[in-house]
Amino acid sequence: MDMIHARALAEAPAPPTATTMIRRASGAATLEAAGSIAGRLIPWDTVAEVSDGDGRRYRESFAPGGLRAEGVIPVYAGHRYVGGRLERGPLVGRVDDLENRPDGFHGRVTLADVPAARELRALADLVGATFSVEFEDHTPARAAEVIRTTAVMTGLAVLTAPDTGAYAGAEVLSVRAAPDGDDDQGEGDGGEGEGEGEQGEGAGAEGGVPPIGRAAIEREVLRVIGRVAGRPQPHPLARYGSAYAFMDAARASSSEELPHLFAEAYHEHRARIDHGRAFVDQITTDNPGVIPPAWLSEVFGIIDTGRPVISAIGPRPLPPAGMEIDWPYFDGDLHALVGEQATEKGDIVSVKVSLKKASTPIKTYAGGSDLSWQLIRRSQPAYRDAYLRIMQAAYGVVTDAAVGDQVTAVPGHQTVTYDVTAADPDGTLLRAAIFEASVLVQRATGSPASFVLAAPDVFVKFGGMPTMVPSAYGTQNVTGTAQASTLDVNVSGLQVTLALDLDDGTCIVSNRQACAWFEDGPFVVAAPVVPKLGEDVAVWGMGGFGAFIGAGVVLLEPDVTPLTARSTSKK
Repeated sequence: MDMIHARALAEAPAPPTATTMIRRASGAATLEAAGSIAGRLIPWDTVAEVSDGDGRRYRESFAPGGLRAEGVIPVYAGHRYVGGRLERGPLVGRVDDLENRPDGFHGRVTLADVPAARELRALADLVGATFSVEFEDHTPARAAEVIRTTAVMTGLAVLTAPDTGAYAGAEVLSVRAAPDGDDDQGEGDGGEGEGEGEQGEGAGAEGGVPPIGRAAIEREVLRVIGRVAGRPQPHPLARYGSAYAFMDAARASSSEELPHLFAEAYHEHRARIDHGRAFVDQITTDNPGVIPPAWLSEVFGIIDTGRPVISAIGPRPLPPAGMEIDWPYFDGDLHALVGEQATEKGDIVSVKVSLKKASTPIKTYAGGSDLSWQLIRRSQPAYRDAYLRIMQAAYGVVTDAAVGDQVTAVPGHQTVTYDVTAADPDGTLLRAAIFEASVLVQRATGSPASFVLAAPDVFVKFGGMPTMVPSAYGTQNVTGTAQASTLDVNVSGLQVTLALDLDDGTCIVSNRQACAWFEDGPFVVAAPVVPKLGEDVAVWGMGGFGAFIGAGVVLLEPDVTPLTARSTSKK
């Protein structure tokens, strides 16, 4: 941990410039068993009211992927703006495991072994914690609503006690670099001002509850009984010096006194309503010209499921040129290349060693439309931004499905029989199948399996086994862990990833030595179409799937018989 602390100190960014901004997370962070603190740093497509240094308020949201991190991100024990300057707490660690998820930008804080970090960890465990993200973005904030797509994260603060004080219901810390004053302090000042006002009203009371003036009581009575005009007439409540005095009298009164106090005033109020002139009703449906439609700025239904298959096998960059990927490989028998020399000066083993060639074509994936300038300029929320988000999500779904189809059809892959529909109450058969598959991967590639990809029905089968328990409840003597709140499933130490586009019954066990996805993209290309007052917009990319060692891909296949210690190879 000391190395983490030293490295974060060495690579911490310079003090914030005029573009440094802060956004506070709305949800609470989670203190993990290992002592780290994890949670969502920024939610996607969540609009909040913020203000800049000049006090001008506007609406701000982050598009999916609109926040990224570069280099080591330092973590501080709190920070705030004071006198136009950002004051950070002590440096306590760095941010690890940054991940772009569908609901936002997540990360994990690794704390250094320093006193400030130990104190922060203890406070987070006792009262809770949340995050405050420092970021830089040169997107101008002149519009009424800013959608950030290029923000760069520069720092993170861990704030304790997220459910009290200024944190209550606060999605965004409404400060920016070089503000006129400290917004956190301003909120505190407002609270103190209210407290001082209440104390000032009570200054005339010697102990007990401070009195309320007679005029204030009369105004409240007028509001309750509907007397909104004219000088009030004497009322029974006026004889009480404060609301507390009235409650004391009420507690000491007979059961008939309270109805008596309000009966006369209520009857007078009803008489004025019943005998008053009837007014014409004015309702919203009669006045459509002043009732605008209440459109939300968030576009719902754009679901980015990520690319689980490509993320598991690992993406690689394409070679610099050509439309085909070629690589050499060796598939000979290592046991036949070296042997014992029978006699001194006798012939040794000599076998031809050949390096063969394999190749795969590079394919192009693309989609686009011709958008009118009227649609681009007059849409709110911006159609072009929503369109590109949809197209990028579609690119991910299509390429991931294409890779999933190719992984399951790799020449020379091996199989292990396991019936995902059969009863396996204690998970013994599942654990044995995964273990056997990992052994086959080790034999083929020199390394054990590093991932398991499961179709939805297989994933549900694995996660629903009685012996699969959430990691938070303890993991002794269990087949693995499964947690519905995160969809994290782990069998025999291997993380099981849900691959939505795999065919039912498909389960793949492998590692990154066996295959890879080569890709360049996705890109956004746009060109004006002046004769039509439009803009051609497209999302495109190129990629190719390479299967280096087919035997390193193992499929779990259903069988009507129990699991047997056998495997097959398909050429």
